[in-house]
Amino acid sequence: MADPEPADGPAAPAQSSSIITGRLPDITAAQIIAVVGAVITAAVAFGAHISKEQQIAILGLAGAVAAILLAADAHLRSRRGHAEAIKHLADRHLEATKLSLEQGQPPPAAPNVRQ
Repeated sequence: MADPEPADGPAAPAQSSSIITGRLPDITAAQIIAVVGAVITAAVAFGAHISKEQQIAILGLAGAVAAILLAADAHLRSRRGHAEAIKHLADRHLEATKLSLEQGQPPPAAPNVRQ
């Protein structure tokens, strides 16, 4: 029967994601701001007593903040994906190097990673 643990030691535990905080949040600040904007719009549509100037100011501010946060969120997620891809590539290269050294062959060349 094969040993489920690798010879190098136990694997690092995976970091879990929480809903709002953590390494990979499920709900981001951009989504919260977008929901706030939608709630304000619905409140105004159902007759909340807010002056026209206040409506315009609130919706304009919520829209601007939401746009900034959505762009920042997209940028962070793309960079996080790039970092995860590099980590995955490094893990595969390590496995290939170990296998080739076990077989007495020279290790493969390091992968070319575009920054």
